[in-house]
Amino acid sequence: KSGVTSVEKEAAAVSNPMIGKLVSDPEFVGLMKSPEGIEAVTRELHGEHTGNAAAKRIADTFHAEAETARQRMNRNGGDIGHLESWAAPQHHSQMRVAMAGLEKWVRDILPRLDRTKYVDENGVPMSDAQMADFLRYAFDSIATDGANKVTPGTFSGSGSRANRGSASRALHFKDADAFMEYQGLYGDKPMADVLISHLRGIGKDIALVEAFGPNPDHTVRLALDTVSTEAKLANPAKIGKDDKAAGRVQ
Repeated sequence: KSGVTSVEKEAAAVSNPMIGKLVSDPEFVGLMKSPEGIEAVTRELHGEHTGNAAAKRIADTFHAEAETARQRMNRNGGDIGHLESWAAPQHHSQMRVAMAGLEKWVRDILPRLDRTKYVDENGVPMSDAQMADFLRYAFDSIATDGANKVTPGTFSGSGSRANRGSASRALHFKDADAFMEYQGLYGDKPMADVLISHLRGIGKDIALVEAFGPNPDHTVRLALDTVSTEAKLANPAKIGKDDKAAGRVQ
């Protein structure tokens, strides 16, 4: 009726073609149903050649679509750097990480990380103490589902959505074995879902930043507060009705 396409439909329009290219491969479903197939795709994603042509094709398709999406996000104000070593999206079960506790989680993940990827602002390799601080923050973010980043009493949007993809790539695993071992301990999604969810999520983020700018939560809140305030000032007798309308929009 309005002639405006919803962000939800725009998100689907962005992500569905990417997901379609991935799942339309005639061997995608078969590979994702067998442990051997999943392992082959995971190794190919990490640049470890298995000789499985279908697994390599699927890995190449995913990397190509993810890279195209990263560039499109950056054209809309994002700052997600290109990582040569980035292989696949990581999945962390909030419950598994929380139940393990900080000490066990750090013991499990630290030996599986590529320490050469962790340097300070001067390019010096991070010390054990610096790594401990970094992993403590990462643990809090995963175990509390981001609650450690919320300041009570303030508006808690999702921050700059345009840059959100950079934060999720801070854990660098040594190789495919390390990645699969960690996923076995602290993941609870099938690999196919992890790949598809990544493309769907970045499609949603692209649609949001293209519609509302790099920080859509704050943009929408600003617009809503502005219109709501103007309406109340224009007709104070309708404040209750205006609040209900604002609630429906939110």
